[in-house]
Amino acid sequence: DVEYLEEETFAYGTQSLSWALDQIDQCSTTLDGQYDPAGDGEGVDIYVLDSGVRYDHAEFGGRAKYSGYDAIDDLDDTNQKGEDCHGHGTHCASLAAGETLGVAKNATIYSVRVLDCGNSAPWSSIIAGLDHVVNHVNKTRRPSVISMSLGGFFTGS
Repeated sequence: DVEYLEEETFAYGTQSLSWALDQIDQCSTTLDGQYDPAGDGEGVDIYVLDSGVRYDHAEFGGRAKYSGYDAIDDLDDTNQKGEDCHGHGTHCASLAAGETLGVAKNATIYSVRVLDCGNSAPWSSIIAGLDHVVNHVNKTRRPSVISMSLGGFFTGS
């Protein structure tokens, strides 16, 4: 039995400002429909600990670089040098520093690949990636941010 019939309509993608960008530049919880940050990330390094970063992506304009460490290259004896083979790390890097919708459009992006092409890895790889970033930042002494969009399960230990 059909209880109700509705004429088909269409869904549309929004072209307006993302609510997340709208919120990030203000203290008030009331959205103002604007994104007007105090800075553009110039002089800041963003270390993306994820599945890597696609260095030649148009969103990065040459600002994406290899940090000098790839935990998965060490673990799986590969030679990716931080290059993304899954896509998640590039996606996260574009949210942080992409030219179109990134928060810090002029920041330098450093890939620290800690997830394999299946988008997983042991926690020891993530910890090794964090150690690398701490050492790198201590050498460069530049303002830096770590981006980690990772999840896992409770182990009890």
